[in-house]
Amino acid sequence: MTYELSVSVNDIGDRAYAAHSALSFATQKNANLTAVYIKLDEVQIRRWAGSSPYALANQMLVDQDKREHDAKSLFESMAKSYDCKTTWKTVHQSDDPFKQMICTDYIFAPQPINDDFSRSPDDHFITDLLLLTKRPIILIPNGWKETHIGDNILIGWNDSTIAMRAVADAMPLLQSAKRVSVLKIMKKNRFSPKPLAYPDIKSYLDGKGVTNTLLVQADDKELGEHQELVNFAHNDDCDLIVIGGYSHSRFKEVFFGGVTKHLLTQSDLPVLVSH
Repeated sequence: MTYELSVSVNDIGDRAYAAHSALSFATQKNANLTAVYIKLDEVQIRRWAGSSPYALANQMLVDQDKREHDAKSLFESMAKSYDCKTTWKTVHQSDDPFKQMICTDYIFAPQPINDDFSRSPDDHFITDLLLLTKRPIILIPNGWKETHIGDNILIGWNDSTIAMRAVADAMPLLQSAKRVSVLKIMKKNRFSPKPLAYPDIKSYLDGKGVTNTLLVQADDKELGEHQELVNFAHNDDCDLIVIGGYSHSRFKEVFFGGVTKHLLTQSDLPVLVSH
């Protein structure tokens, strides 16, 4: 199997760790990696310039071209240290850039800083990337320097269809991992004295050839589910957390709520999120 990977490189100058992780992963998996750079259209820039002097819009266009050139030069320089096939792809906003990224197995991107899901040139980049591509995204935390991702994987399981989608999207990685753990946070049910019967995720994974699978159930504590996942991942020497985007709402204000938002913005381990 040959992986087709993509990496977002608009912020490569400030957050090169995502590109490094993607290049390292592509080398280990003998994969093809496409670096995607998104540019604003000239008409957008001139509209934003509005009644400002014509020279201002021209300078904005020049600056944008320079940023693209610098990003491409940096990526190509980084790629020389890795043994994988790379392609540079510049797309404009009017070309529906997210649709151009759907033919990929995994998309690498830098972790959003703090609680800010904004990034130029798209104010809701991570949200749109996940919702519009429908592809699994591997978010690389700030300053990540490890060379391997996916040796020891932790699945955040909650018996939901979206969690199952994440497991399915991560299956190639799960099947090649050295160890896979499944952490299910148990919540007390005030109305039922007996625990409900849920699908057996461990049996499913065993049937798919996912070896060394461990199912761990933990009580919901004051730490919160996101912190329990991160703590367990560290204690178990995991290098990747797999979760589903738990909300089904299209509204960006609530899409990244709860466990998903906390993990994507605060985890110091890579997170594969799927929706």
